[in-house]
Amino acid sequence: IKPINAKYDIAVKVSLQKCLKFLIVDTPDSAQICSEFLKERQITMDVLVLSNVPDKSSVLGLIQKLRGQGASLVYDVIEISRKEALLERAVRYFVGDKVVVPDFQKAADLQRKGVKEVLTEDGT
Repeated sequence: IKPINAKYDIAVKVSLQKCLKFLIVDTPDSAQICSEFLKERQITMDVLVLSNVPDKSSVLGLIQKLRGQGASLVYDVIEISRKEALLERAVRYFVGDKVVVPDFQKAADLQRKGVKEVLTEDGT
């Protein structure tokens, strides 16, 4: 997983920061094994099963608000390797409605228009 352009590097890292609290696995059996392993070692981390990740792909209204604003969905500036295609749903879940803009003024404008999760290219 990496940004499509270096200018989005910090914004992508900030957006994905929440997912660092999760261990993402592909099956419930894997989740059980991992949970037991983490518990034995007294490590606090949530285990997320990919098939249980809610679909957050309904961002049509948000996309309409972004038209002509010089803004992008964070998801649209992330490149996911074909080898890691299963992670696409998890990435979409974590950054689904987050928007990245070039500067603070555009972020403020979008927030006034009702866009909730806006960050600038520098991560603020």
